[in-house]
Amino acid sequence: MKKLIFGIVGLAMALALTSDAHASSILFDFTNASGITTDLTLTLGSQASPGVYNITAVSGTFADANFGLGATPVSGIVPDAAGLPTFLSTIDGSGPGYLSSDGKEVYDNLAYTASPLVLDNWGGLLFLVDSGGKTYQVDIAGEGNVYQAWVNVQGTGNFPDYGTALTDGSVTVTPEPGTLFLLGTGLLLLAAFLPQGSGQDKIKPPTPGEA
Repeated sequence: MKKLIFGIVGLAMALALTSDAHASSILFDFTNASGITTDLTLTLGSQASPGVYNITAVSGTFADANFGLGATPVSGIVPDAAGLPTFLSTIDGSGPGYLSSDGKEVYDNLAYTASPLVLDNWGGLLFLVDSGGKTYQVDIAGEGNVYQAWVNVQGTGNFPDYGTALTDGSVTVTPEPGTLFLLGTGLLLLAAFLPQGSGQDKIKPPTPGEA
């Protein structure tokens, strides 16, 4: 019985630690009828507040038929430090949103990883795509399985895609390897301390006189 209790305690501790472990990335894959396709990996950094992470990098490809863009590699994220703080605060009040250097996009690069995932509707994720000598700004915001994209050529204010819905796709939040390790450790502890059967536990045939 004591071994079983130790195993359960070990599993409970691992689960408790796992709940506090950080998510590490988000796979963001969407498409829509107007020709926008995202195949992105969002890298998460520090927590701005519980369950809210700073998006520190964007990789993958972005396509937009309205600009004649095929699947084009993302050039990089627009960091908060590159913008000017705006009067719009983040959803949880942990900080301000930012205005892009050309004054055309508002963003904060925050991911709210509780289900459903939210890319702050007041701000959004802002990244760049370079093609044909032009730099395209892509701002994505929304939640769950419904997101919107604002796309313009940097500095022009021309928005063929203004709040264009991205409704066909999926979002996957990936935990850190350490999260899975902690859970696995707890399960191994539980298995190790479960009562194990032995030859002595088997039912013995009755001895003469007991039948």
